[in-house]
Amino acid sequence: MNTHNPFILYFLFAAYSMSNCGLHQETANEKKHNDEPAADPVAFFYHVKTASGDCFIDESGKNYWPAGFYKTTGHWESNRLPIIIGEKKGYVNWSGDTIIPPVFSETYSFEQGYAFARQDQLWGVIDTGGKWVIPPQYHHIRYADDKKATLYKNKGDVQIPFEMYSSDTSLYLSWFDSHIESGTLMVKRNGTWSSMNLKTGKIAAWVCDSLNIWSEKKIAVRMNSGWGFADTAGNMKVPAIYQKVGNFQEGFAPVVLAGKWGYIDTSGKIVIPALYEKAQPFTKGYGKVKTGSNAYNLVTSSGKLLFEKGFTNVRTLGNEIFAVLEADLWYLVDEKGRKISKPGLEDISDYESGVAFAKQNKLWGLIDNKGKWLAPPRFSDHGYFVAGTAGFKTTSGWGLIDTNGKIVQEPVLDNILHQYKNGVVLVKKQGNQLLRNKSGIIIWQEQ
Repeated sequence: MNTHNPFILYFLFAAYSMSNCGLHQETANEKKHNDEPAADPVAFFYHVKTASGDCFIDESGKNYWPAGFYKTTGHWESNRLPIIIGEKKGYVNWSGDTIIPPVFSETYSFEQGYAFARQDQLWGVIDTGGKWVIPPQYHHIRYADDKKATLYKNKGDVQIPFEMYSSDTSLYLSWFDSHIESGTLMVKRNGTWSSMNLKTGKIAAWVCDSLNIWSEKKIAVRMNSGWGFADTAGNMKVPAIYQKVGNFQEGFAPVVLAGKWGYIDTSGKIVIPALYEKAQPFTKGYGKVKTGSNAYNLVTSSGKLLFEKGFTNVRTLGNEIFAVLEADLWYLVDEKGRKISKPGLEDISDYESGVAFAKQNKLWGLIDNKGKWLAPPRFSDHGYFVAGTAGFKTTSGWGLIDTNGKIVQEPVLDNILHQYKNGVVLVKKQGNQLLRNKSGIIIWQEQ
């Protein structure tokens, strides 16, 4: 599925930003910074990257940055955007004024008021004034765990982006976005982990053998071969008595006790007994559990199994709609496990605005919450619904469909690069980028 493009960075509504695959959507737990200015004078503008440089375009199609003015390398945070001038990198505000001079060899976007930066061959951390908080002394920076970053980045609970380490590998600094909210980095020294206060550089006294996922203000830590949960200050919130733990979602976390999976709440209390062979974090009000050989079910927050029997696989699709897998086909079912769609489907997306994409005979179509086809299966790929429309692909190209199954943009586009929450869509047609508003009018076109 190709619904976004890494060349597109930001659409901003006043101080509001959105993100997905390099596009930032501010979540409820993110905080504004004191140094952020008042709302920008342009109510809506779109930040589009082109081969010749970046463009800032308002709803009338006016470009506030002439193409080639700057090339940017990241996303907005604290009214700072990483840019390239010659071979050096610095930060500007949305109007192009230099905020931090281009003196760095490499930079990353700010996260919670801090950013990684490289001077010559050494990495450190800077604040929003460009001051070194952690001096440049580390030789490498990389993703700490690509698998976890990919798994959790769209859930709003955790991102695990970077790990820095010195040449002798005696000190590791691993940056968890949720920690940056309180100005904290996780530090690994001589095989044990602790936390560093970015403002003071002080390393906390607490240590643990290993750490893992961070979610809902808690980080999983291992002490003496047992897993529990702590906060960024190292205060244990859940004792390290479990063989394994999963991440907190919707107030619950799966844990293993005596070889079986159950769930704890944020206080550490077992609220769903450890009876299951496997358990996954809660989503849309339910946890997925394995009850036997090749048998899965959904469990409620009260610990009650939703279905009377297990299935090869189960999914909760939202809006109290569920899907079960039987003989390699998916069926929509109600809360009692009764089928409400026939025949079976090869695949099905989550429900958005009361509709979902479903796959039959290797092609995708659109169905309602009863399994009725609103658009017959004829698409080779699809995107997600934003502002009432979603992308779809045919042999002719990409188009747009609404929640009634009506084609609102014929499939003549090279690609749909990004859909904004006010209905504007950034597309590519015949090699050029276009901004299309909700009425289908082109408000900007790449020259």
